Amino acid sequence: MRGRDLSPLILPLFLLLLRLLGFHYVVALTDSMEPAVPRGSLVITAPPWLTGVGEGHIALFKLKLGENEYMILHRVVSIGDYVRTKGDNRAFTDPWILDARDIIGVAVIVIPYAGFPLLLLRSLIIPIIVGVCAFHLVLFLLSPDELKG
Repeated sequence: MRGRDLSPLILPLFLLLLRLLGFHYVVALTDSMEPAVPRGSLVITAPPWLTGVGEGHIALFKLKLGENEYMILHRVVSIGDYVRTKGDNRAFTDPWILDARDIIGVAVIVIPYAGFPLLLLRSLIIPIIVGVCAFHLVLFLLSPDELKG
């Protein structure tokens, strides 16, 4: 008797491990970081404890404005007692001042335009899951009683 083939689990487990270690993936939704990060790019960030954060790095940080929280990907333009950032495609430095602890990732991989399919999948995944579950429920309810047993 052979053991089960666990190879289909390798990639999902690897991605889960990276996420638990602090890696993130984001899709650039605006042109603020062009040309370095074109709109629609998939950006993978590593945790700051692994890469360090310095001037010139592209940083991912959470910013709370009013009741909303945003994930922003901008370049670090100065770092010291506080961190200042700026979009490459913007004329002025961002108006907010960050603490180094606000930075949750530093860009390590940029895949231009690869984020567009991911956004499409993200918007379709819930309806697909609901549809598959509903289909199986209907099959179960319409199947003969001996199959339910």
